[in-house]
Amino acid sequence: MTLNSPGFILFFTAVLLVYYLLHGRARQLLLLAANAAFYLLALPRGWYYLALLSGTILLCYAAGRYLGEKDKPQTGRRLVLAVSLALLFGTLCLFKYLDFFLSFAGGGISLGWLVPVGLSFYTFQAAGYLIDLYNRTAQPERDLLAFALFLSFFPSILSGPINRGRELLPQLAAPKDFDYHEVICGAQRFLCGLFKKLVLADGLSIIVDGVYGAPQEYLGLTAAAAVLLYAFQLYFDFSGYSDMAIAAAQMLGFNLRENFTAPYFATNLSGFWKRWHMSLTGWFNDYLFTPLVWSRWVNKLAFGRRWQEHRPHFALNILIVFALSGLWHGAGLTFVVWGLLNGLGRVAEEGLHKLRRTGKKKKDGAALRWLKRAGVYLFFALTLVFFRAPDLAGAVGMLRAIAVPVSPSVVLEQLWHLSSNGISVSGIYMLLYWGVLALGLLLGFWMDSRVDRSLGKKGAAAVRNPIGLCGPKVRWLLYWFMGISAMLFYFIGLTGQRGASSFIYLGF
Repeated sequence: MTLNSPGFILFFTAVLLVYYLLHGRARQLLLLAANAAFYLLALPRGWYYLALLSGTILLCYAAGRYLGEKDKPQTGRRLVLAVSLALLFGTLCLFKYLDFFLSFAGGGISLGWLVPVGLSFYTFQAAGYLIDLYNRTAQPERDLLAFALFLSFFPSILSGPINRGRELLPQLAAPKDFDYHEVICGAQRFLCGLFKKLVLADGLSIIVDGVYGAPQEYLGLTAAAAVLLYAFQLYFDFSGYSDMAIAAAQMLGFNLRENFTAPYFATNLSGFWKRWHMSLTGWFNDYLFTPLVWSRWVNKLAFGRRWQEHRPHFALNILIVFALSGLWHGAGLTFVVWGLLNGLGRVAEEGLHKLRRTGKKKKDGAALRWLKRAGVYLFFALTLVFFRAPDLAGAVGMLRAIAVPVSPSVVLEQLWHLSSNGISVSGIYMLLYWGVLALGLLLGFWMDSRVDRSLGKKGAAAVRNPIGLCGPKVRWLLYWFMGISAMLFYFIGLTGQRGASSFIYLGF
């Protein structure tokens, strides 16, 4: 059961109705039962992995209580933190990376672990909570029930956002009463996320999956189209999930961290990574990059014995963070290469900024801003070839395929063939597919442009649902368009060769 399935909508509706009929402790108990039920239904062997999650909750609760005590010796606190993090990340490595490391031993060794869905996300969430307590930037949660809710919160447990204890725990300890406005706004945003997933992401996946499934058959502009479209597919897939998770929490009275704010409107890589998967990049910045910058061991590695005479090494630390970020996404060399390429891009960009800091900085014109946005998008889309390809050979082959010249008529024929293969019914459905997809992409572009424009207004809150700012007639016209389109594409997915699709980030 995923957030885009009819089963989840029925499940969440039932939870929402009962949730606001209860009060106090009973409401928390219902939410905990909903968390457990959702996690059991989300993956096979649910009881086994629910036990793993329960063990993580008990471990972090006990460690957090110790770390939060003011009279504990620093040596003991350091030991408790080290052991807790070792157990957390050891479990993550056991399930997610052991087969990857064993593959280097040769002989095709594989234990065939089934990775628990959401393990990467709730491990990082738990580790951030413990590190905050160690640094004394947060207070320990003394209520085991509230802490269990924090680590197992069902809207975000599968694919984030990665929440911080100091932000979510106070909300879980004192749930809000029913707020009609919040419920309606949450429902509208949930519809936007559903539209992004079912129409835009799944619609584009028909083309992308077809090309990546047989790269030797689709060359030139067809391969290039798949590479460029995958960047949009990944974005709409994950931002759609984030919208639905945040919206579900909002309807229950909780505010989660934002994950995306129009990343493809960024004019440089630094801005892009501040807008893309923000809960993860924020985690890496706070708990890995910043400590590495001030780590004497890393600076000794970079500068040797005279390390104190130098400023912290930005390039080395950024490459370490991006390499680990790539490995977090998947146990494969392709993900490490993807991370390192983005790290090298950030290092190169920082070097160019240092060279251009002389003289007065001029404001970019509209044409230059769009040129920079195109450059950021193209760079990221090309690196995603390694993210999407099954192995390094497949990624290199895809890049080579782009360089093969193919006539435009062949490209159009191949794109039509790909879409017809993904849809079992022909005729009107093919025209609806292309027409609705084109209008949907324009709507997605317009929504992100409004979000980007709101970011430039000083003192104003960022717009999260631009459609809500439209007049009543336009607003409801767009909502009806999104709802009908989502049902149409859900039907296309069920009747087509692909079947019902899941979220890409459920694999991470």
